[in-house]
Amino acid sequence: MGLTGTRDLFPSTHGTWLDTRIELLVADDAAAAAVAAGELRGHLMERYEAPLCAYVRGSSMRTLGEAEEIVHSFFAKALDDAQFLVRWRARGGPLRRWMMNGLLLHARGIVRVRARSREHSGMDTQALEAALRAPERGAEAAFESAWAFAMLDEACREVQDAFDAQGRAQSFEIFRRHVMDGLSYPQIEAQLGVDAVRGATEARAVTRALREALVARLREDGIGGEIVEAEVRAILPLVGQE
Repeated sequence: MGLTGTRDLFPSTHGTWLDTRIELLVADDAAAAAVAAGELRGHLMERYEAPLCAYVRGSSMRTLGEAEEIVHSFFAKALDDAQFLVRWRARGGPLRRWMMNGLLLHARGIVRVRARSREHSGMDTQALEAALRAPERGAEAAFESAWAFAMLDEACREVQDAFDAQGRAQSFEIFRRHVMDGLSYPQIEAQLGVDAVRGATEARAVTRALREALVARLREDGIGGEIVEAEVRAILPLVGQE
């Protein structure tokens, strides 16, 4: 049984789920706006908490306190402002860059507040603020790595659920053993009793579905055009290698 329309299973969510909820944030319906805000908060924290924490730990921001506390305070402030995501959608560009820049601005705000506080009077706030304005490539690389893992993990879970729902759990298991565990198809045939040729066919079907799921997420995050394919290859080099 073939996978019936991976594009139908994993359509681009750009212009649908995320955009709809951003529009609701500034709608006249206060109840709908509150629901949308809660959904967006959960969605963004699930996808961006770990990458932003990695960013803090790898940058000068780590001197301000625990990464989780800084990131949570950023989420609380940014997502309480309905215009935060509205401005991103109006400006365009990758959401992950918007989140990184927003966290940096939040950290600079913390420094300025502490500069006025007697409790932190001994802090070299000028040096710290200067450090926060300088590019920190290692921190950005740590963020990108954690973000790619979060996107891949989301996509894998969605694809696995879709194949399970179709009664094709074994297809994903073949993919997992071949791509993730590095087993050959003859080895998988010996373990699962699935013909090696059929196993390769099933693994390719999962790979195609995973590509579609990744593309949907990338488009949702404001990435379009030819850049999407480059991002997919960077996240999962094995996608498309049949």
